[in-house]
Amino acid sequence: MFMRTMRAGPADRVLDVGVAADDAGAGNYLEHWYPWPQNLVACGLEGPPAVCAARGIRFVRADGRKLPLADQSFDIVHCNAVIEHVGTRDQQRRLIGELLRVGRRLWITTPDAEGPLEPHTLLPLAHWLPQALRDWVYRAAGRGYYADPRNLNPLSAQELRRCFPQPLQNQVIIRRQYLFGLPTVLVACLKK
Repeated sequence: MFMRTMRAGPADRVLDVGVAADDAGAGNYLEHWYPWPQNLVACGLEGPPAVCAARGIRFVRADGRKLPLADQSFDIVHCNAVIEHVGTRDQQRRLIGELLRVGRRLWITTPDAEGPLEPHTLLPLAHWLPQALRDWVYRAAGRGYYADPRNLNPLSAQELRRCFPQPLQNQVIIRRQYLFGLPTVLVACLKK
């Protein structure tokens, strides 16, 4: 879906913001499968995953809200399941602003807060509760780490759209992914 939607080609420079040092699971899928690894730059807070060395992918250690990269230096910026972990809505807007600064086209994914199951806590419907009650449920269920919005601040489609600067909000295409008919993931695409 990423390749088709973003029309990535062999000459496009791609930045992947939010890669994990741990290569287990599907988190760093772009590093594993992108067909032109020489044009891919991985960025994360921790050290590079092993796949970067194995495929010759450049790694930059940085926070996505303050990237040490030149303006418009990438054709595509990919950011998978990161925005819900950067903090308040202001911090989420700051992340998007920085991604827009360094890239021409954006691909951002996040779990859909309108879906019945929050994938980090695996507690159905709890994320729909008022924040104080939700945080109490998270702590009571042994998932207190996620009661802090610096660690988890889910977004609905409307909230995700509002994280983009006002002049661009109408240009953002937000798609929903479903599993068994239930919303699971939001994908926001922007081509400036």
